[in-house]
Amino acid sequence: MNNICRNGIQALVVYKDSYLLHSPFPSFALDGSVAFTIEIRFAYSKSDSGILYAQDGGLTIGFNNDIPYFDHPVLGRLEGTNDRKLERNCLLMLSVTYDLEKVSMQINGIPVAELKKQSGAAYANDGNFAIGKEFDGYMEGVRVLKKVSDSQALLSDYGIGFQENADVVFQTDFTTKQFKDIGPDKISMWRNGTEAHCANVVTTTKLNRKAAYKRTNKLSFKDGFSVSARVFPDFSCKTKQTIYSVGDNNTKIALSMEPDAENNYVLSACVGSTCIKSSKVIDGLLWHDVVLAVDIKNKKAALYLDGAAVVDGKADISAIVDSTAVIGSEFFEDKPHFREGLLGYLDYVAEFSKMVSREEVERFIEHEPYFYDDGIESLLLFGWGEPRNAMLGYNIAEFGSGYFTMVEDTCPLDTPRGTGWIVPQEPDEKYWASLSDNERWALATYIETANATINDMIGIPMKDPGIEPATEIVHRKYLGPDTEELLAWAKGAKDTEFDGILEESTINNKVKNIFNKTKPEVWKTIQQPLTMGEVGASTVVAPVAAGSAATTGVSSEAIFQTAVAVSVVALVATEVARIVKENEKDRPDNPKAKVKVVSCSWNDQGKAESGTIYFHNDAKGVEPSSMEWPNNGTDVKMEAVFIPAVLKELILRVKVTNTGDAQYVGNIKATGGGKTWESAPVTLAIGETKVVTLNQSDLIATMGKELSVKSGFFSLTYKDPEDATYIFMNNVTYTYYTLENKPIEPWQLDEGKEYDPKNACYIRTLVLNSLLTHHNSVTAPAPAPAEQAMATLVMNWMNTGGLFTYDTDAGACFYTTNFNQFKIDKFVRDAVDVGAAHWLNCADCANIMHAICAMNGIDLPMCMLFGVNRQGFGCNQIKVISYKDAPWRVPFAGEFSYHMVNRTANGVYDGIGIYDACLKVDGGEYPGVDAATNPAKVPLQPNSMQAQATLYANVDVPTTAAYHDVVYRERLVRNTQWAAFVDFPGSVQAFRIGDYSAGLSGMQVTEGKLKGDGRIRDMKPLSWEFHEYEWHFSFDDSATEMLEYGWAHSDDDMQKIIRQFANPERTEVKDETAGIDGFRIGESCYVIRKNDKIYRIMGEKAMTVAKEIL
Repeated sequence: MNNICRNGIQALVVYKDSYLLHSPFPSFALDGSVAFTIEIRFAYSKSDSGILYAQDGGLTIGFNNDIPYFDHPVLGRLEGTNDRKLERNCLLMLSVTYDLEKVSMQINGIPVAELKKQSGAAYANDGNFAIGKEFDGYMEGVRVLKKVSDSQALLSDYGIGFQENADVVFQTDFTTKQFKDIGPDKISMWRNGTEAHCANVVTTTKLNRKAAYKRTNKLSFKDGFSVSARVFPDFSCKTKQTIYSVGDNNTKIALSMEPDAENNYVLSACVGSTCIKSSKVIDGLLWHDVVLAVDIKNKKAALYLDGAAVVDGKADISAIVDSTAVIGSEFFEDKPHFREGLLGYLDYVAEFSKMVSREEVERFIEHEPYFYDDGIESLLLFGWGEPRNAMLGYNIAEFGSGYFTMVEDTCPLDTPRGTGWIVPQEPDEKYWASLSDNERWALATYIETANATINDMIGIPMKDPGIEPATEIVHRKYLGPDTEELLAWAKGAKDTEFDGILEESTINNKVKNIFNKTKPEVWKTIQQPLTMGEVGASTVVAPVAAGSAATTGVSSEAIFQTAVAVSVVALVATEVARIVKENEKDRPDNPKAKVKVVSCSWNDQGKAESGTIYFHNDAKGVEPSSMEWPNNGTDVKMEAVFIPAVLKELILRVKVTNTGDAQYVGNIKATGGGKTWESAPVTLAIGETKVVTLNQSDLIATMGKELSVKSGFFSLTYKDPEDATYIFMNNVTYTYYTLENKPIEPWQLDEGKEYDPKNACYIRTLVLNSLLTHHNSVTAPAPAPAEQAMATLVMNWMNTGGLFTYDTDAGACFYTTNFNQFKIDKFVRDAVDVGAAHWLNCADCANIMHAICAMNGIDLPMCMLFGVNRQGFGCNQIKVISYKDAPWRVPFAGEFSYHMVNRTANGVYDGIGIYDACLKVDGGEYPGVDAATNPAKVPLQPNSMQAQATLYANVDVPTTAAYHDVVYRERLVRNTQWAAFVDFPGSVQAFRIGDYSAGLSGMQVTEGKLKGDGRIRDMKPLSWEFHEYEWHFSFDDSATEMLEYGWAHSDDDMQKIIRQFANPERTEVKDETAGIDGFRIGESCYVIRKNDKIYRIMGEKAMTVAKEIL
């Protein structure tokens, strides 16, 4: 069973100095020129002021002394009022709407203030946004919409949570450790400070061994008794802790946790004159469900821990008459003494006048007891702001220093969102998909009747004409019945009983509770019109999926555990009949065609010559296997890479199928961004699938001609043959990247070559996205030639993106092999691993610059700078790439053994430009003088910098005179040193980019015997003589690893390899037939030679593998 508490939400935990930032919106502004809605779901307890959401140079939404405010440079300042302050220790939603005429503010969907549009100062649209700044609290979500939400939508978003909305500009997701924007633009987000993080936040009551709560109303237990509780204990005190105790003048029952002889805590109970104790250890700092069940009549008792019985035996107990109960301490009458006080958190305690069954105990783990459960006498809730008895209202007396709180990380982050925050469970989408059209219509109609009064549940002014709406707000929460019971009723069960509507009526800021018992006859007013009414609707049998076209977005759990009951009480049969009759015209009685989207794609796969190119969009380089994007059930997510310079047309290819029961003849239409595209008429037989095309070539003119990324969406509809209206099918969200020119080999394959998903030589959009995201967050560079502009983009990303640090101590290669082959897969994984420090050297930098520029059609070949006879050379102080501000320093104890950079593609070395992404030279007047004596050093990035002053190898830049020329070698190399540029052989075509998946020693995977992709996982230099190529195979279900030593082939080489092992004992092995000789070291390691190559093979079947594949 899961040790969790379901009173939680997933939220971003923020602090005064640690919060979240995100980039400005690429195509939307909050400057007052367009309508908008901003919704912020949050909670706080201690801070009395803070900034919830703000844009640098723009709007601010926050609170002072618990009063919310909205401040805008153009629209003015709007503040709440003293009588409608924010409430601490609970989930809130503050929203602001703007309709081009006025600004309105709402708390939990209820209007609190309004301001007519002002005329103020200019608004800065390019500032970053902050979330949760200058206060300690919890941010459950922030959302920006490009429309004004009405009151019903705001109430629903508060009571239910953010619902699907096609007008989303930005929406946070804090349900995983990695916070993100799930809006259409996937805006970049990052932390300010180090402490803000995502966590599960639970509402609960804290007890500290000096606190207790007493049920003051008296109850009697004659034939049976049970108590169930959920507790999060802290065992640091090492003394007995009592969770619950009940008594009268003669009898006492207590449920406790106490240390055993090893100081491990176990569950124990005092039942009259009998004491029982479990031997099962209770883990501290976890949520636990504990139950004591007593059969008073038959003298039996059982203890349960997390649903499992740990004690089951006899108990000497008599009836308990007119008793009170104590929670969190041993029993007392008037004054507590706290000798056995509880330390930890408490969720609920429930008392029953019977011995609960094992099945009921197991259900309590999934959901705390309902107040209508059989035999329940009290339900004491400790996660709802202040302790309350759900059976009678506020009849709990408090003693000592316990308090309500919000606590994080007592549950895993993926724990289901809890009802304690008025948030429902997830819907059953699979069931909805299995229903027929007629069943969906009937169920959607049924739900509409429930949704007709959904606002009653989450708080609206009462409609009773005798009560002033402004002074009373009603909140209703339905606490039952079980979904199974409601389904049975929906199918026509006659004996189903329903009771339990909790109304909270707020009058002049005071809360009262009323419990209504509803009768089965009232429920039948909604059932009968659906099953027997004049319109003959189908019987409702199951919950509907949230977000379907037929519903308002309320999930099935919310419907069956909240809204249905409220609606049934509020609606009469005539209102239900009206809704059913209104929906009758849409009931699918007659055969109809129904067109569904299967997938979408652009153009005819990847053809670089015509402007569309293949790409990989993950860190492994194996996806996608095609450029056809499937319908995932809710939308289609497309991605593409275009070359506008050669893109002649853009054809959207939509694969559709007819799932209806009639032939379809009509058009498919796409609409988005103010544009509409329509297909030619298409005919689809029942069950037939076809591809229809829509010409979207007018989008080409809107594409950037340089490296860029753009996101957007359009909707797909089909024409109804009967009334010529268009019926919605799916939304399509897309992201496409544009390149300045055709990529240079090997980023594009030969024209007409079939797509191979394992080929490494495709554009990597993860790198492009990281590059462009960083570019958009910094000041844009001045216009420059394409080559220099692209180099600037890459250099800024590498130098200020916080990803890489130049290793100037060891100088090891991290992304480049000794063959100067670029390990692209490792680089892609690291390039998106934001927040980690990744090391590289000059060869890596040159390869990265070369590879990324080649993606965009820019050729910046690599070259090397050597000293005399290809020896090292001394250098001046430099600043290197670093994830933190690096000092001026001389690398490698004063000299480079060599240095690799990029250069322009043409020209001689005294005229070409040098690009060096891994360091900055001193651009000041004295580059040869150390920073200690010349603090006025000027960092200068070599970006198309003249290579050298002369073709002579010696450097002549005296340190005693000012030097003004912007020349690379003369500023990098120490005075009097000799250094010359050497062309690296060939251009980009001379080496492959990828992870080199085949070809070593002719290895082949044997079909049916050897399972594995035969890909080299890594290539690591053992020394300048050896290179390891690592292979991982599974042979006959036995794991085997093999390393090939690429340059080793002599006896001396074999001895060098064997000496790597700690155990020098070895046995000679030989198989003349197979042409194999070598040694076995230990039980399952072989070093063998075949065909002048040496291999080390690990595994039980190493020799079998060697014979099969070498």
